[in-house]
Amino acid sequence: MHPAWGAEFDPLVVDPPEGALSFLCEMDDEDGEGAARFAALAPDDFHKDNVSGGDPYGVRLPDSSADFKFLNERHDLLFVPYLRLAILRFGGFPGLEGRDATFEPLGGLIAGLEPF
Repeated sequence: MHPAWGAEFDPLVVDPPEGALSFLCEMDDEDGEGAARFAALAPDDFHKDNVSGGDPYGVRLPDSSADFKFLNERHDLLFVPYLRLAILRFGGFPGLEGRDATFEPLGGLIAGLEPF
């Protein structure tokens, strides 16, 4: 982050596997799928701005799918579509979505990126 950019840009962060595995906790069985654990993959948008906030973004384990629901993140997407949104549309700052303010570096951040 650059000090001139302001807050609430929700920069893309993905913890390494050892970080995610160090934060495993039991999940409630709200959807009737049985016992599960939650692995945190990234701090929430508040914590990224050094403010106490909500739950970390993460994944429900076990998950046998090729892609997984990225939990607690406001876009309510699977992980790969979230990465596409965050990287290809917003240059690593998905919190820019829906903002009226112009973010000058965005054009340079996304120029030449290959879709995936």
